[in-house]
Amino acid sequence: MTTSRLLITAAIVSTVLTGCSVSTTPSQVTWSGSVDDTATVYFQGGKSWVDNVTGKPVEDANATFHGDLPANALTTVTLTKIAGRGQVALTQQPTKDNNYTVAVRVVDLDPDRDHYQFTLKW
Repeated sequence: MTTSRLLITAAIVSTVLTGCSVSTTPSQVTWSGSVDDTATVYFQGGKSWVDNVTGKPVEDANATFHGDLPANALTTVTLTKIAGRGQVALTQQPTKDNNYTVAVRVVDLDPDRDHYQFTLKW
């Protein structure tokens, strides 16, 4: 192989390998808020919103996204509860039928509100 051909081959291999790099940081969203009784938190793409099922409205809701939730059925979401005295449960995985929306139910039946925080990864 000539030197110029070797350099071109090396450049092509380098470009291919660089373009195929795999991120080690999972895509995720971390949500936090103050919940009294029951609320459902929804996630779709790069946005979130809260449905107050019962009790006082959620306060100080905040979602920090690291990548948008993909709009494809191959995505499986996992939930990790970080803070809160009550229950936090993943109640809906993203599917075509729900327009690729994730739902998390937060239930705090003790008196007054409590601060909740959880992370979803995909």
